Amino acid sequence: MLRKFTLLNHSLSASIIGVLFLYSNLLNSQESINSRFNFDFLEYMIEDTYFTVGINRGGVFWSNHYSDLSDGNGFNFGIETYTPLMNKSFLNFGILFSQKRFSHLPKGFSENHRIEFQNNTLEFPLFASFELPVLREYDFRFNLGVQFNYRLSTNRVNEYQEEVTNSDVFFYPIDGRYKNFDGGMLFGLSAERNNFYFRLRSASGSNNFYSSEQGMLHAFYIDFGYFLFRKLRTNN
Repeated sequence: MLRKFTLLNHSLSASIIGVLFLYSNLLNSQESINSRFNFDFLEYMIEDTYFTVGINRGGVFWSNHYSDLSDGNGFNFGIETYTPLMNKSFLNFGILFSQKRFSHLPKGFSENHRIEFQNNTLEFPLFASFELPVLREYDFRFNLGVQFNYRLSTNRVNEYQEEVTNSDVFFYPIDGRYKNFDGGMLFGLSAERNNFYFRLRSASGSNNFYSSEQGMLHAFYIDFGYFLFRKLRTNN
């Protein structure tokens, strides 16, 4: 009986030691996985940083009272990066300076009465990019997320002529009522090859651009990028 109890005791001790050993290995493996993930996260973020420059076509969705607004051409540039989110998907983010333009031609006036507005903003895109099954050699991806904007300034490129102001059909009479913050949806398509990046995207705001009126900024972008540090990875 004592012998059986001793064997049982040894067996139980061995089992406990085995479980503790297995648990220790699992913890070490998990720590290794976590440290590897953190390393990959930072490594990707650095190596996949790219400078981007592009052109845009933007304007304002507005109420019927100002249906005589037209989109204008602008430009943008900035720094972006991405890092793995899960299998075949990535988290993209960055900061860009963007100049978007639109114009106002009051009804009943000729083309030489058109006024152009220049809107300067900082853009903060935050979106997920999902690999598509086609054109995988070009890392063809679908982009979906949000974009936050901070308005730096809004300027009139030219001024209204006297006959327009006398008719009380001018646009934005009170500059102090412009809103500074805006956010909205972003979606598009991107591809890359070697050190080069290409993207088509569209973004629309969700907040009113001007107090007491229904209006939000929107733009369609064509972006070109260059990865700044991938050459270093290739050389290493």
